[in-house]
Amino acid sequence: MKRLLSYVLLLAVGQSQPVRYDELAPVTRGWWVMQQPSEYTAIDSALAALKEKGASQSRLSEQLAHAMMALVDKNHQPPWPLVAILADNLTRDLLGNQLTAAHDTALRELLSEAMRPTGTSNTRLASHLQEVLAAARLSPWKSQLIVSDFIKLRESVQGPDDIPVRLTTPIPH
Repeated sequence: MKRLLSYVLLLAVGQSQPVRYDELAPVTRGWWVMQQPSEYTAIDSALAALKEKGASQSRLSEQLAHAMMALVDKNHQPPWPLVAILADNLTRDLLGNQLTAAHDTALRELLSEAMRPTGTSNTRLASHLQEVLAAARLSPWKSQLIVSDFIKLRESVQGPDDIPVRLTTPIPH
């Protein structure tokens, strides 16, 4: 029972604090384990660091951009400048903003989905991003700049939403 309580406590502490995956983490008294990063750990870490006073915006921007690039499908890799611009604008405008856990989760999911061709509408994702940024109390013009960068990035990965379908052979009646 004591061991089960220790694992529950460890899980609760692990969920409430950003985990750096280059450090050892305590498992139980006397035992340490190297953190195994999930594909989202680096994005979570960058988003959590945005809340810190005095954090380096340029370092966080680079960290976020690299974390996003780690998620790409190698067949649909976006140009680095598009990723870097989005990461720079996001970190600049959200630095010091106390995002809720729900905002962090939504941003992580949106950034992750932006990096992969998922079939989800670019407009739908951009609309959701705009809602998250509004809830984070970003000004409309800052939000619009970020959403515009997001759409450019998303279109480089998946292509534009409005590609007309042209039939090459007529359908018989």
